[in-house]
Amino acid sequence: MPTPIHRQLRADADAGLARVLAITDEHPGVSLGEAYLDRTTTDVLAHLHGWHGLLAGWLETHAAGGTVAYPAEGYTWDTIDELNDVIFRTHQGRPYLTIRTALEESHQRIMALLVEISGDDLESPAAFAWTGGVPLAEIAHECLGGHYEWAFGILSTTHLPAVA
Repeated sequence: MPTPIHRQLRADADAGLARVLAITDEHPGVSLGEAYLDRTTTDVLAHLHGWHGLLAGWLETHAAGGTVAYPAEGYTWDTIDELNDVIFRTHQGRPYLTIRTALEESHQRIMALLVEISGDDLESPAAFAWTGGVPLAEIAHECLGGHYEWAFGILSTTHLPAVA
């Protein structure tokens, strides 16, 4: 049963994703120039989808009793730019609608995985040792609503008109 933290994560994530898609749907595959490493609106969505995959992997590995590679096998938070480049190369050249659909699906997958975790565990700094004392709710927010805000910020700094 969803708790207040589940509902807050969902509300923030759903609203953020809608804001991002409102812009990218109006400008699919458009270059963002220097605002985002000479990448495109499609690449922004691919980046978000890639991080959903990481979060899903962490949650599924933890649930299975495995050792979570956080942020990813072979990477540290100091090498996060390299991990982001791998995500970019993995999805580079994929069509906008393919990436958009994958993003929506991974968004829903994360929401379903999070609802399986108790609200107390989501908010407890000690519930998941691999988070280094950061509550899972904060990490989930950063991979969802917080990441959508990052994307919206990137999109807003370009020549693309903001769509309410």
